[in-house]
Amino acid sequence: MRGVWLAEYADSCVGAWDGDYYNWDEANVRADMQNLRDVWHVNVINTFIWGNWWRQDLAVTLGGYETSDHYRFAIKEAARIAQQYGLYFQIRLWATDPSEGRIEQPYSPYSTVWTRQDFINFWASVATELKGYPNVIFQLYDEPDGNVTLWFETAKQAITAIRNAGAENLVVVHWQYCGDNMWIADWIDGGYPTHNIVFSNHIYRFHGTFDYNPDSPVDINYIRTQLGDNIGNHRAYKYITDTYNVPIWASAIGAYDGATDNNEYTYFKNTLQVLNEWNISYAAYQWFRSDMPWFVGDHQPNRVGQALIDANIAGIG
Repeated sequence: MRGVWLAEYADSCVGAWDGDYYNWDEANVRADMQNLRDVWHVNVINTFIWGNWWRQDLAVTLGGYETSDHYRFAIKEAARIAQQYGLYFQIRLWATDPSEGRIEQPYSPYSTVWTRQDFINFWASVATELKGYPNVIFQLYDEPDGNVTLWFETAKQAITAIRNAGAENLVVVHWQYCGDNMWIADWIDGGYPTHNIVFSNHIYRFHGTFDYNPDSPVDINYIRTQLGDNIGNHRAYKYITDTYNVPIWASAIGAYDGATDNNEYTYFKNTLQVLNEWNISYAAYQWFRSDMPWFVGDHQPNRVGQALIDANIAGIG
C-alpha cells in the first residue's frame, strides 16, 4: 500500500473533499481520487474519524456548522467510490468525541465518555455497515499509549467483534507513537490475532524516530540500520518482518518543513526508498499540515511531493 492522508472526517462529516467542509459533492470526491490515483500513484487514502460522530450519525463540522449530509452516508459513499478507482480507504479512530479530544486509549479509565464495551460496540457497528466494502481498512486507534496489556486485550475483543459481524477486512493495530516495533513480537508471542492483521507504526525524523534526534543523519545506510535492527533505539521493521513474516505499515510518515529543509527532504526520500526495498507499506502525512506540505496550489507537488510520487511509482510498479 502506498498512500496519503486526505479526507478530513475529523473536521467535517462530509470529509472536506476538494476543500469543501460543508457539502457532499461526488464530483469533488471523484476529482480528488482520480488525481491521487493517476498523478500521485496512490492506492490508499487514510482518514481520521470521531467515534461519537459515527455512533450518532451527525451532520456537522468540527466548528459546529451543519453539513449537507450525514457521517455514515459520506463515509460509505467515499468507500464505494474509492473501490471504483481501485483505492483502499482506511478509517482510523481519532478519539471518542470532540468534547474529550485526544486521549491515550478511547475508554475508561482513560476516557470519561466511553467504556471498553463502547469501544468494542463501536467497531462492531462500523464492521456491520462497512463489511460489504472489502477496500475499507479498519485502524482501531491512533497512537494508543498507557497500559499495553489493557490495550492488547481490548483490541483483541474489538477484532473479535469485527469478525463476528462478518467483516474480513484488514484490521490495523498500532502501539504508541514512532518507537520500536518489538511490541509486535509481544502481540504475536502472546497469542493475539494475526489473521488479516496489519501492524502499524509512524516515522518522523524531526519527532524522534531516529535516536530521538531531530538532527539525526540522513544517509540511507544509517536509515537502513535504524529502521531495520532491533538493537537499542532501533525500530526493528526488517527484524520483525523477517522473523515473524507479518506486515508492518508506516501508516503515517512525514517530512517536517521538507519543502525547504534539505536534510528533512533527503531523509524522507531515502526512507521511502528503504521502505520500498523491504516491501513495507506507507502513507504520507499530511496534506493539511503546514509544517509537512508536499504540494502547492491545487495539489501540485513540491520536491517532497515529487519524492513521494517517485517512491509510489517504484513501490506500486
